[in-house]
Amino acid sequence: MNLRIVAFTTLATLAASAHAQQPANDALSTYLRRSYAALSKDLRAAVELMPEQDFAFRPAGAVKEVRTFGEIVVHVAAANAFSCEMGDGKPASKLRVDSTLTVDKARLLALLNETDSRCTAYLATLTDTALSQVITTGSAPRVLQAVRGNSIIFAIVHANEHYGNLVTYLRTKGLVPPAAAAQAGFLSLATPAKP
Repeated sequence: MNLRIVAFTTLATLAASAHAQQPANDALSTYLRRSYAALSKDLRAAVELMPEQDFAFRPAGAVKEVRTFGEIVVHVAAANAFSCEMGDGKPASKLRVDSTLTVDKARLLALLNETDSRCTAYLATLTDTALSQVITTGSAPRVLQAVRGNSIIFAIVHANEHYGNLVTYLRTKGLVPPAAAAQAGFLSLATPAKP
């Protein structure tokens, strides 16, 4: 999880630097689209990998406030939906959460697909200039203002944190997380060979 945050921060800095040198290429918004797409793929793959009977799993000895695997997935989908709704300024989706959703693999995958479709459509409209626009959403007494780019950056960082939770849950069940092979390849480039 910490490696993802460091990598995200480093790449975001590089993208911002590249943008400063070439303002017409939308390097940062392109990077954010790719980051969201990769994260969405990993989240969906984690849900597909975990057996449905383990969606109610939470670590042994954990208090009830610790989310189950399915509850984490619903939480991430809801947060991403809110972030993209805030960014695009369109009406909120009618996210229906009930006690059966968190243990229903097909419905969770459908929820992720619905959220990803909306976020992907929103991200397709972003330019680097649009990332710095101030947006207002909501209605009185709960009116929110934010910088447009903050909403998607929050969605990516927040979902990455919870993807780390899902990885731990998968590992506890003896499953290899979806991004493990890609990370192993990346890390092998930075790790010196053992004598």
